[in-house]
Amino acid sequence: MMLEKNPTCCFEVDQCGTIIHSENPGSWGMRYRSVIGFGRAHFIADGNEKKQGLTCIMNHYGSGMHEFSDDDIRNVCVIRIDSDSMTGKKHD
Repeated sequence: MMLEKNPTCCFEVDQCGTIIHSENPGSWGMRYRSVIGFGRAHFIADGNEKKQGLTCIMNHYGSGMHEFSDDDIRNVCVIRIDSDSMTGKKHD
């Protein structure tokens, strides 16, 4: 896998807002906020660390507590990105 050979990576997170209308369709835009980060990817092999990461994701999306079976943990790939730098921009 490419990330195993070279774990250097980047990621992007966008929050889309409302569309900015204009009389000229070529002048339309969108309000947004965006972050781009650079770092190194790490494949998580430890089952407990996988559970911790998956629990954080599930909590973020509001699903509350969830028990992961051994099969769940065995059948999922969890990748942690240790960020070296981030930049952001917005259009409000």
